[in-house]
Amino acid sequence: MQNKFMSQLPSVFSNSMLKTLCVAGALAASTQVSASSTDFFGYIRAHAGVSEKGASPETFGLPGVAKYRLGNENNWAELGVKHQFDLPEGYDGKNIEFVMMLADGESANEATSAFYDNTTFVQSYIKFDNFLGEGISAWGGRRFYKRMDIHMNDYFWLNTGAGADGGLGIEGIDLAGGKFSFASFVFKNLNDAGVTTDDTTGTNIDFRLEGIEVTPNSNINFWLYGAMKHAGVNGENESGLGIGGWVTTEGVMGGSNTTAILYKDGAASNGQVVLDSTADFDNLSSFEINNNLVIEPNENYSLQWGVIYKVDESAATNGKKTWMSTGVRPVFYMTDHTSVAVELGYDNLDDETTGKDGSLTKATVALQLAKSRGYYSRPVMRAFVTAAEWDEDFQNDVGGVTYAGDTSGWAAGLQVEAWW
Repeated sequence: MQNKFMSQLPSVFSNSMLKTLCVAGALAASTQVSASSTDFFGYIRAHAGVSEKGASPETFGLPGVAKYRLGNENNWAELGVKHQFDLPEGYDGKNIEFVMMLADGESANEATSAFYDNTTFVQSYIKFDNFLGEGISAWGGRRFYKRMDIHMNDYFWLNTGAGADGGLGIEGIDLAGGKFSFASFVFKNLNDAGVTTDDTTGTNIDFRLEGIEVTPNSNINFWLYGAMKHAGVNGENESGLGIGGWVTTEGVMGGSNTTAILYKDGAASNGQVVLDSTADFDNLSSFEINNNLVIEPNENYSLQWGVIYKVDESAATNGKKTWMSTGVRPVFYMTDHTSVAVELGYDNLDDETTGKDGSLTKATVALQLAKSRGYYSRPVMRAFVTAAEWDEDFQNDVGGVTYAGDTSGWAAGLQVEAWW
Protein backbone atom coordinates (compact mmCIF):
# COMPACT_ATOMS: atom_id res chain seq x y z
CA MET A 1 0.00 0.00 0.00
CA GLN A 2 1.30 3.42 -0.92
CA ASN A 3 1.62 5.95 1.88
CA LYS A 4 -0.20 9.27 1.86
CA PHE A 5 2.74 11.15 0.35
CA MET A 6 3.09 8.69 -2.53
CA SER A 7 -0.59 8.86 -3.34
CA GLN A 8 -0.38 12.64 -3.78
CA LEU A 9 2.44 12.56 -6.34
CA PRO A 10 1.66 13.26 -9.98
CA SER A 11 1.17 10.17 -12.10
CA VAL A 12 4.44 10.70 -13.93
CA PHE A 13 6.23 9.89 -10.65
CA SER A 14 5.02 6.33 -10.50
CA ASN A 15 6.41 3.87 -7.99
CA SER A 16 8.55 2.21 -10.66
CA MET A 17 9.82 5.57 -11.87
CA LEU A 18 10.87 6.56 -8.35
CA LYS A 19 12.67 3.24 -7.90
CA THR A 20 14.48 3.77 -11.19
CA LEU A 21 15.54 7.30 -10.20
CA CYS A 22 16.74 6.13 -6.80
CA VAL A 23 18.79 3.29 -8.27
CA ALA A 24 20.29 5.59 -10.91
CA GLY A 25 21.15 8.19 -8.29
CA ALA A 26 22.75 5.61 -6.04
CA LEU A 27 24.84 4.23 -8.89
CA ALA A 28 25.94 7.71 -9.90
CA ALA A 29 26.87 8.60 -6.35
CA SER A 30 28.83 5.40 -5.82
CA THR A 31 30.65 5.91 -9.13
CA GLN A 32 31.63 9.47 -8.16
CA VAL A 33 32.93 8.38 -4.78
CA SER A 34 34.85 5.24 -5.67
CA ALA A 35 36.13 5.85 -9.21
CA SER A 36 37.88 9.16 -8.66
CA SER A 37 39.39 10.96 -5.71
CA THR A 38 40.89 14.31 -4.83
CA ASP A 39 43.47 14.85 -2.10
CA PHE A 40 45.17 17.96 -0.79
CA PHE A 41 48.80 18.12 0.32
CA GLY A 42 51.23 20.85 1.22
CA TYR A 43 53.82 22.44 3.44
CA ILE A 44 53.92 25.55 5.60
CA ARG A 45 56.34 27.26 7.92
CA ALA A 46 55.64 30.58 9.59
CA HIS A 47 57.26 32.47 12.42
CA ALA A 48 57.01 35.57 14.56
CA GLY A 49 59.76 37.02 16.69
CA VAL A 50 62.39 39.66 17.20
CA SER A 51 65.99 40.58 16.52
CA GLU A 52 68.08 43.48 17.82
CA LYS A 53 66.36 46.87 18.16
CA GLY A 54 62.93 45.25 17.92
CA ALA A 55 63.31 44.23 14.30
CA SER A 56 61.67 41.15 12.84
CA PRO A 57 63.79 38.02 13.24
CA GLU A 58 66.63 38.06 10.73
CA THR A 59 68.21 35.00 9.12
CA PHE A 60 71.92 34.25 8.92
CA GLY A 61 73.64 32.67 5.95
CA LEU A 62 76.56 33.36 3.63
CA PRO A 63 75.62 34.73 0.18
CA GLY A 64 74.76 32.24 -2.52
CA VAL A 65 74.87 29.08 -0.39
CA ALA A 66 72.41 27.21 1.84
CA LYS A 67 72.02 28.03 5.53
CA TYR A 68 71.18 25.83 8.52
CA ARG A 69 67.49 26.26 8.98
CA LEU A 70 66.42 25.63 12.59
CA GLY A 71 65.32 29.03 13.95
CA ASN A 72 66.78 30.56 10.80
CA GLU A 73 64.10 30.49 8.08
CA ASN A 74 61.79 32.79 6.19
CA ASN A 75 58.07 32.13 5.90
CA TRP A 76 57.02 29.74 3.13
CA ALA A 77 53.89 27.87 2.06
CA GLU A 78 52.98 25.28 -0.56
CA LEU A 79 49.46 24.02 -1.26
CA GLY A 80 48.81 21.20 -3.71
CA VAL A 81 45.94 19.12 -5.01
CA LYS A 82 46.09 15.63 -6.54
CA HIS A 83 43.15 14.31 -8.52
CA GLN A 84 42.82 10.71 -9.68
CA PHE A 85 40.62 10.35 -12.74
CA ASP A 86 37.70 8.00 -13.21
CA LEU A 87 38.66 4.98 -15.34
CA PRO A 88 36.23 2.42 -16.81
CA GLU A 89 36.24 -1.28 -16.04
CA GLY A 90 39.18 -3.22 -17.39
CA TYR A 91 41.78 -0.68 -16.27
CA ASP A 92 42.75 -2.55 -13.11
CA GLY A 93 46.05 -1.33 -11.70
CA LYS A 94 46.17 1.69 -14.00
CA ASN A 95 45.90 5.23 -12.78
CA ILE A 96 45.82 8.74 -14.23
CA GLU A 97 46.42 11.65 -11.89
CA PHE A 98 46.72 15.40 -12.15
CA VAL A 99 48.89 17.29 -9.66
CA MET A 100 48.95 21.04 -9.14
CA MET A 101 50.79 23.06 -6.48
CA LEU A 102 51.01 26.75 -5.61
CA ALA A 103 53.86 28.21 -3.55
CA ASP A 104 54.77 31.56 -2.06
CA GLY A 105 56.96 33.00 0.67
CA GLU A 106 59.37 35.68 1.77
CA SER A 107 62.69 36.27 0.09
CA ALA A 108 65.96 36.25 1.98
CA ASN A 109 65.53 39.98 2.60
CA GLU A 110 62.36 40.16 4.65
CA ALA A 111 62.46 43.96 4.76
CA THR A 112 61.58 44.15 1.06
CA SER A 113 59.24 41.20 0.68
CA ALA A 114 55.89 40.04 1.97
CA PHE A 115 54.31 36.70 2.65
CA TYR A 116 51.79 35.55 0.00
CA ASP A 117 52.44 38.37 -2.51
CA ASN A 118 54.03 36.39 -5.34
CA THR A 119 52.15 33.12 -5.65
CA THR A 120 53.36 30.88 -8.47
CA PHE A 121 52.55 27.47 -9.92
CA VAL A 122 55.53 25.32 -8.97
CA GLN A 123 53.89 22.07 -10.07
CA SER A 124 51.26 21.28 -12.69
CA TYR A 125 51.49 17.92 -14.42
CA ILE A 126 49.64 14.76 -15.47
CA LYS A 127 50.97 11.26 -14.79
CA PHE A 128 49.93 7.91 -16.28
CA ASP A 129 50.76 4.92 -14.06
CA ASN A 130 51.09 1.34 -15.38
CA PHE A 131 49.91 2.12 -18.93
CA LEU A 132 53.32 1.26 -20.42
CA GLY A 133 53.91 -1.69 -18.14
CA GLU A 134 53.66 -2.60 -14.49
CA GLY A 135 55.47 -0.08 -12.30
CA ILE A 136 56.18 2.31 -15.20
CA SER A 137 54.91 5.91 -15.16
CA ALA A 138 54.81 8.52 -17.92
CA TRP A 139 54.29 12.17 -17.09
CA GLY A 140 54.27 15.65 -18.60
CA GLY A 141 54.16 19.20 -17.22
CA ARG A 142 55.98 21.09 -14.47
CA ARG A 143 56.98 19.12 -11.39
CA PHE A 144 59.45 18.58 -8.56
CA TYR A 145 61.45 15.83 -10.21
CA LYS A 146 63.26 13.29 -8.01
CA ARG A 147 64.81 15.99 -5.84
CA MET A 148 67.65 15.02 -3.50
CA ASP A 149 68.39 17.18 -0.47
CA ILE A 150 69.89 17.60 2.98
CA HIS A 151 66.91 18.59 5.11
CA MET A 152 68.84 20.37 7.85
CA ASN A 153 69.96 23.23 5.59
CA ASP A 154 67.26 22.82 2.91
CA TYR A 155 69.97 22.17 0.33
CA PHE A 156 68.84 20.41 -2.86
CA TRP A 157 71.98 18.94 -4.36
CA LEU A 158 70.07 17.36 -7.26
CA ASN A 159 67.13 19.32 -8.68
CA THR A 160 67.31 19.29 -12.47
CA GLY A 161 63.75 20.51 -13.06
CA ALA A 162 64.01 23.62 -10.84
CA GLY A 163 62.79 26.72 -12.68
CA ALA A 164 61.79 24.85 -15.83
CA ASP A 165 58.81 25.84 -17.96
CA GLY A 166 57.85 22.20 -18.23
CA GLY A 167 59.04 18.74 -19.07
CA LEU A 168 58.17 15.13 -19.72
CA GLY A 169 59.54 11.77 -18.71
CA ILE A 170 59.17 8.05 -18.11
CA GLU A 171 60.20 6.38 -14.86
CA GLY A 172 60.25 2.98 -13.19
CA ILE A 173 61.67 0.79 -15.99
CA ASP A 174 63.35 -2.38 -14.69
CA LEU A 175 67.00 -2.40 -15.77
CA ALA A 176 70.20 -4.00 -14.44
CA GLY A 177 68.71 -4.73 -11.05
CA GLY A 178 67.45 -1.18 -10.59
CA LYS A 179 64.85 1.28 -11.87
CA PHE A 180 65.68 3.38 -14.94
CA SER A 181 64.11 6.79 -15.52
CA PHE A 182 64.61 9.64 -17.94
CA ALA A 183 63.21 13.15 -18.15
CA SER A 184 63.71 16.30 -20.20
CA PHE A 185 62.96 19.92 -19.25
CA VAL A 186 62.72 23.21 -21.17
CA PHE A 187 63.89 26.54 -19.71
CA LYS A 188 63.39 30.18 -20.72
CA ASN A 189 65.73 33.09 -20.03
CA LEU A 190 63.71 35.29 -17.67
CA ASN A 191 64.53 38.49 -15.83
CA ASP A 192 63.71 39.13 -12.16
CA ALA A 193 60.15 40.11 -13.11
CA GLY A 194 59.61 36.76 -14.82
CA VAL A 195 59.60 38.27 -18.31
CA THR A 196 61.45 36.64 -21.21
CA THR A 197 64.44 38.86 -22.03
CA ASP A 198 65.19 37.25 -25.42
CA ASP A 199 64.46 34.00 -27.19
CA THR A 200 67.28 32.16 -25.44
CA THR A 201 66.06 28.84 -24.14
CA GLY A 202 67.64 25.75 -22.69
CA THR A 203 66.91 22.04 -22.69
CA ASN A 204 68.22 19.31 -20.44
CA ILE A 205 67.85 15.56 -20.18
CA ASP A 206 68.22 13.53 -16.99
CA PHE A 207 68.96 9.79 -16.89
CA ARG A 208 68.91 7.82 -13.64
CA LEU A 209 69.42 4.21 -12.67
CA GLU A 210 68.37 3.85 -9.05
CA GLY A 211 68.10 1.25 -6.34
CA ILE A 212 70.73 -1.29 -7.41
CA GLU A 213 71.29 -3.47 -4.35
CA VAL A 214 74.85 -3.55 -3.03
CA THR A 215 74.09 -5.17 0.31
CA PRO A 216 70.74 -6.12 1.88
CA ASN A 217 70.66 -2.65 3.48
CA SER A 218 72.32 -0.45 0.86
CA ASN A 219 71.86 0.52 -2.77
CA ILE A 220 73.79 2.48 -5.37
CA ASN A 221 72.33 5.04 -7.77
CA PHE A 222 73.72 6.57 -10.97
CA TRP A 223 72.95 9.89 -12.68
CA LEU A 224 73.85 11.11 -16.19
CA TYR A 225 72.82 14.53 -17.38
CA GLY A 226 73.04 16.66 -20.50
CA ALA A 227 72.20 20.35 -20.97
CA MET A 228 71.97 22.60 -24.02
CA LYS A 229 71.68 26.39 -24.13
CA HIS A 230 70.19 27.23 -27.49
CA ALA A 231 71.63 30.08 -29.54
CA GLY A 232 68.95 32.74 -29.05
CA VAL A 233 69.42 36.17 -30.61
CA ASN A 234 72.75 37.04 -29.01
CA GLY A 235 74.64 33.81 -28.56
CA GLU A 236 75.64 30.37 -29.73
CA ASN A 237 74.57 26.87 -28.89
CA GLU A 238 76.39 25.66 -25.79
CA SER A 239 76.32 22.25 -24.15
CA GLY A 240 77.37 20.56 -20.93
CA LEU A 241 77.38 17.22 -19.14
CA GLY A 242 76.86 16.03 -15.61
CA ILE A 243 77.62 12.69 -13.99
CA GLY A 244 77.24 11.45 -10.46
CA GLY A 245 76.19 8.77 -8.07
CA TRP A 246 75.16 8.15 -4.51
CA VAL A 247 74.97 5.28 -2.08
CA THR A 248 72.16 5.04 0.45
CA THR A 249 72.32 2.72 3.45
CA GLU A 250 69.20 2.03 5.52
CA GLY A 251 69.05 0.77 9.08
CA VAL A 252 71.96 2.87 10.36
CA MET A 253 71.10 3.17 14.06
CA GLY A 254 67.44 3.37 13.15
CA GLY A 255 68.01 5.80 10.30
CA SER A 256 69.87 6.12 7.01
CA ASN A 257 73.01 7.54 5.42
CA THR A 258 73.55 8.89 1.89
CA THR A 259 76.90 9.78 0.34
CA ALA A 260 76.92 11.53 -3.06
CA ILE A 261 79.50 12.73 -5.57
CA LEU A 262 78.67 14.92 -8.60
CA TYR A 263 80.54 16.58 -11.47
CA LYS A 264 79.01 19.04 -13.98
CA ASP A 265 80.48 21.26 -16.68
CA GLY A 266 79.53 23.80 -19.34
CA ALA A 267 75.83 24.53 -19.71
CA ALA A 268 75.08 21.82 -17.11
CA SER A 269 77.28 23.30 -14.39
CA ASN A 270 74.44 24.91 -12.40
CA GLY A 271 72.39 21.71 -12.29
CA GLN A 272 69.67 22.96 -14.66
CA VAL A 273 70.81 24.97 -17.75
CA VAL A 274 73.14 27.98 -17.76
CA LEU A 275 71.36 30.56 -19.96
CA ASP A 276 73.80 33.48 -19.61
CA SER A 277 75.04 34.25 -23.14
CA THR A 278 78.12 36.03 -21.74
CA ALA A 279 79.38 33.01 -19.77
CA ASP A 280 82.62 31.28 -20.73
CA PHE A 281 81.09 27.84 -21.15
CA ASP A 282 84.43 26.17 -21.83
CA ASN A 283 85.55 27.03 -18.31
CA LEU A 284 82.39 26.37 -16.29
CA SER A 285 82.49 23.39 -13.95
CA SER A 286 81.21 22.18 -10.60
CA PHE A 287 82.42 19.37 -8.33
CA GLU A 288 80.66 18.28 -5.16
CA ILE A 289 80.76 15.59 -2.52
CA ASN A 290 78.28 15.47 0.36
CA ASN A 291 77.04 13.19 3.10
CA ASN A 292 73.71 13.13 4.92
CA LEU A 293 73.14 11.03 8.05
CA VAL A 294 69.94 10.73 10.09
CA ILE A 295 69.84 8.37 13.08
CA GLU A 296 67.19 7.47 15.65
CA PRO A 297 68.92 4.92 17.91
CA ASN A 298 66.21 4.95 20.57
CA GLU A 299 62.99 6.72 21.53
CA ASN A 300 64.82 9.40 23.51
CA TYR A 301 67.21 10.73 20.91
CA SER A 302 67.62 11.45 17.18
CA LEU A 303 70.22 13.33 15.16
CA GLN A 304 71.02 14.64 11.70
CA TRP A 305 74.54 15.40 10.49
CA GLY A 306 75.52 16.75 7.09
CA VAL A 307 78.73 17.75 5.35
CA ILE A 308 79.25 19.42 1.95
CA TYR A 309 82.32 20.24 -0.13
CA LYS A 310 81.60 22.04 -3.40
CA VAL A 311 83.81 23.87 -5.92
CA ASP A 312 82.33 25.99 -8.72
CA GLU A 313 84.81 27.28 -11.28
CA SER A 314 84.49 29.96 -13.96
CA ALA A 315 87.39 31.61 -15.75
CA ALA A 316 84.98 34.29 -16.98
CA THR A 317 84.59 35.59 -13.43
CA ASN A 318 88.27 35.30 -12.55
CA GLY A 319 88.31 32.30 -10.30
CA LYS A 320 86.41 29.71 -8.37
CA LYS A 321 84.05 29.53 -5.44
CA THR A 322 84.74 26.91 -2.75
CA TRP A 323 82.04 26.14 -0.19
CA MET A 324 82.63 23.88 2.79
CA SER A 325 79.80 23.22 5.21
CA THR A 326 78.93 20.97 8.12
CA GLY A 327 76.13 20.94 10.64
CA VAL A 328 74.55 18.76 13.30
CA ARG A 329 71.11 18.75 14.91
CA PRO A 330 70.45 16.44 17.87
CA VAL A 331 66.90 16.21 19.24
CA PHE A 332 66.26 15.10 22.83
CA TYR A 333 62.73 13.83 23.61
CA MET A 334 61.31 14.61 27.04
CA THR A 335 57.84 13.15 26.39
CA ASP A 336 55.95 11.81 23.37
CA HIS A 337 55.18 15.40 22.34
CA THR A 338 57.92 17.64 23.76
CA SER A 339 61.60 17.82 22.87
CA VAL A 340 64.65 20.06 22.77
CA ALA A 341 66.48 20.51 19.46
CA VAL A 342 69.98 21.98 19.24
CA GLU A 343 71.53 22.90 15.90
CA LEU A 344 75.10 23.97 15.21
CA GLY A 345 76.11 24.89 11.66
CA TYR A 346 79.38 26.05 10.12
CA ASP A 347 79.94 27.40 6.60
CA ASN A 348 83.17 28.55 4.96
CA LEU A 349 83.10 30.36 1.61
CA ASP A 350 86.14 31.32 -0.45
CA ASP A 351 84.76 33.29 -3.40
CA GLU A 352 87.50 34.44 -5.76
CA THR A 353 84.91 36.11 -8.00
CA THR A 354 84.15 38.68 -5.27
CA GLY A 355 87.41 38.50 -3.33
CA LYS A 356 85.58 37.49 -0.16
CA ASP A 357 86.81 34.67 2.06
CA GLY A 358 85.45 33.78 5.48
CA SER A 359 83.10 31.73 7.57
CA LEU A 360 79.85 31.84 9.52
CA THR A 361 78.90 29.88 12.63
CA LYS A 362 75.28 29.63 13.71
CA ALA A 363 73.72 28.00 16.79
CA THR A 364 70.07 27.48 17.73
CA VAL A 365 68.26 26.02 20.72
CA ALA A 366 64.55 25.25 20.29
CA LEU A 367 61.87 23.89 22.61
CA GLN A 368 59.49 21.82 20.45
CA LEU A 369 55.89 20.65 20.71
CA ALA A 370 55.20 17.99 18.06
CA LYS A 371 52.67 15.37 17.04
CA SER A 372 54.94 12.53 18.16
CA ARG A 373 58.54 11.46 18.65
CA GLY A 374 60.73 11.27 15.56
CA TYR A 375 63.15 13.52 13.70
CA TYR A 376 60.69 14.20 10.89
CA SER A 377 57.55 14.32 13.03
CA ARG A 378 55.29 17.18 11.94
CA PRO A 379 53.36 19.37 12.69
CA VAL A 380 55.69 21.02 15.18
CA MET A 381 55.68 24.29 17.12
CA ARG A 382 58.99 25.75 18.25
CA ALA A 383 60.21 28.46 20.59
CA PHE A 384 63.75 29.24 19.47
CA VAL A 385 66.80 31.38 20.14
CA THR A 386 69.45 31.74 17.43
CA ALA A 387 72.89 33.36 17.52
CA ALA A 388 75.37 33.74 14.67
CA GLU A 389 78.86 35.10 14.08
CA TRP A 390 80.62 35.76 10.77
CA ASP A 391 83.85 37.19 9.37
CA GLU A 392 84.35 40.82 8.35
CA ASP A 393 84.43 40.01 4.63
CA PHE A 394 80.70 39.31 4.87
CA GLN A 395 79.71 42.09 7.28
CA ASN A 396 77.32 43.62 4.73
CA ASP A 397 76.01 40.31 3.37
CA VAL A 398 74.57 38.61 6.47
CA GLY A 399 71.70 39.48 8.79
CA GLY A 400 69.75 41.85 6.56
CA VAL A 401 69.40 45.56 7.29
CA THR A 402 69.30 44.93 11.04
CA TYR A 403 72.90 43.70 11.18
CA ALA A 404 74.40 45.50 8.18
CA GLY A 405 78.04 46.25 8.98
CA ASP A 406 78.06 43.87 11.94
CA THR A 407 79.76 40.50 12.40
CA SER A 408 77.29 38.91 14.82
CA GLY A 409 73.57 38.82 15.47
CA TRP A 410 70.69 37.03 17.12
CA ALA A 411 67.02 36.22 16.65
CA ALA A 412 64.30 34.73 18.88
CA GLY A 413 60.72 33.77 18.32
CA LEU A 414 58.08 31.15 17.64
CA GLN A 415 57.75 28.99 14.53
CA VAL A 416 55.23 26.46 13.27
CA GLU A 417 56.08 23.91 10.57
CA ALA A 418 53.89 21.25 8.99
CA TRP A 419 53.63 19.04 5.94
CA TRP A 420 50.77 16.79 4.94
